[in-house]
Amino acid sequence: MTGFSRQAFMLLELVCFPEESIIRRVGTPSSIYNRGKLGLYLFFVGSRMSVKHLYLIFGLVQTSACVYINEMLKLVVRKLKKHPVSAIRYPTDDILIEWAALVHHRGRRVSNVAGFVDGLALHVQCNDNIVEQISAYNGYHHDTTCNNVLAFAPTGKVFSAALNYPWFFS
Repeated sequence: MTGFSRQAFMLLELVCFPEESIIRRVGTPSSIYNRGKLGLYLFFVGSRMSVKHLYLIFGLVQTSACVYINEMLKLVVRKLKKHPVSAIRYPTDDILIEWAALVHHRGRRVSNVAGFVDGLALHVQCNDNIVEQISAYNGYHHDTTCNNVLAFAPTGKVFSAALNYPWFFS
């Protein structure tokens, strides 16, 4: 449902809540456990559902759902910024040569190619502010989108990205 495999979800949960998932907090209990907060966050960023539908699915009041989403937005960005698995780094010359050899091995006529670039237009929720809504509208897709350009290595990993790239139409 969240677009993640079970293993990827559990890895993200361990990155976001390394020791908090084990230790019980003293005081008023939260309406939802850490795993539920992470699921709520992933639904929010990965779907076009509005918050009013999400809080119904997760059995929360709207203010609590908004608090948890904002809390998770800050937490996920802070944790993934430092984590080596989520880092996007441009490869060294030696790695580029190795990747070019992998591509050449796969297709003998292709040489000096180390990866490929692809675009992705993600549909986003419409904004009430008309100026922001117009800036995010994509006439090619006839919808409000956020355009991203990703560079992939032959191993399948992303090594460069231009996120929210407005001039690219896939």
